Amino acid sequence: SIELRTEMYGEKNYHGHPNYVLIWIGLLVLFGLSMLAAYLEHRVLAIGANRAAVFIHLVPVFGISMAIVFLGEVFSVAHLVGMGLIFAGVAIAARRIKA
Repeated sequence: SIELRTEMYGEKNYHGHPNYVLIWIGLLVLFGLSMLAAYLEHRVLAIGANRAAVFIHLVPVFGISMAIVFLGEVFSVAHLVGMGLIFAGVAIAARRIKA
């Protein structure tokens, strides 16, 4: 059987914060991410899926940027060339054709 230990919520974790504080922080982060997802969905509906799909190609740019900042990845010329090609492709694909 599963026992609910209500006394756990008052205990402190290894950071020194009560566990309920971390639960509230987690809920706030979850709420913020869900609001961001709803906003992005609203924006995709506003500009159309065809135009919004182009920006999925920016994922590697953000990935390498976060790897450089958080993981200490060494930035090289190959990264720069790849990012330049991605930005050029997105710019070409996102421009409006004058009819």
